[in-house]
Amino acid sequence: MTLARLRLALLLGLLAIAFGSPVAARAQTAGPEYVVQSGDTLYTIAARFGTTVAALQSANTIADPATIYAGQVLVIPGFEGITGRLTPHTVALGDTLASLSLRFGVSPETFARLNHVVNPSTLYLGEEVYYPE
Repeated sequence: MTLARLRLALLLGLLAIAFGSPVAARAQTAGPEYVVQSGDTLYTIAARFGTTVAALQSANTIADPATIYAGQVLVIPGFEGITGRLTPHTVALGDTLASLSLRFGVSPETFARLNHVVNPSTLYLGEEVYYPE
């Protein structure tokens, strides 16, 4: 590495320390909350809720995606207007989008949006779905 590149890298590092990272600067304060479970990664959480690791990092001021821990509460970005703690429910025999929406007091549209339900008549037995409490 040349001396000029070394100086530039050092300067950029010092600026990042002094002014914080861009990820930390854009925390989202409202939205549904998810409690990290043992074995979760930002990647699996992002996939579950149809977002990206970068969006989760930005919304929750996470500089290193490997630093999440079980019990940590994360705001899930991309669900403006939805609030509350996301609670899992395992689909049982007879559960439908309409019946679950009534049971949990969530509109069918919100329930479908949170769980990426494309066809309201296709919930699968044993599937884990989420609703805001």
